[in-house]
Amino acid sequence: MPSRVSIPEARGPQHDAAGATMGIDDIIRALLREELRPLQEQIALLTAAAARAHRPTGDDLASVKEAARIASVSVGTVRAWIRASKLRRHGSGRLLRVRRADLLALLSAAHDQAGTHASADEQAARILGRQCARSTP
Repeated sequence: MPSRVSIPEARGPQHDAAGATMGIDDIIRALLREELRPLQEQIALLTAAAARAHRPTGDDLASVKEAARIASVSVGTVRAWIRASKLRRHGSGRLLRVRRADLLALLSAAHDQAGTHASADEQAARILGRQCARSTP
């Protein structure tokens, strides 16, 4: 709850810390700054706490090499997934990490999609069928 603010009485001109005469606009600005300062500090603290809460911990992250081992793919494939925005990059410079949960979600989605596709023989027959149809006049 805001503290009670006393409004200067109209006894005469008000002066700031430097001794300059303050107009009503300056007085209102000073009062608002004084009242809003605690709120700005609270907002800064809450913003910093929220940023810390969303930052993954070291246990949640895997290096590109670890991610490649988990997914049974090459390091280049993991880097390609990052470039394609399939995995979110954490870290900077040469320190490149991915969230384990994101990697597992990507692998799970790829596994689910693979189950809905036709078998390799069916895909080959469909591709060859298209090529044969194109080559016949």
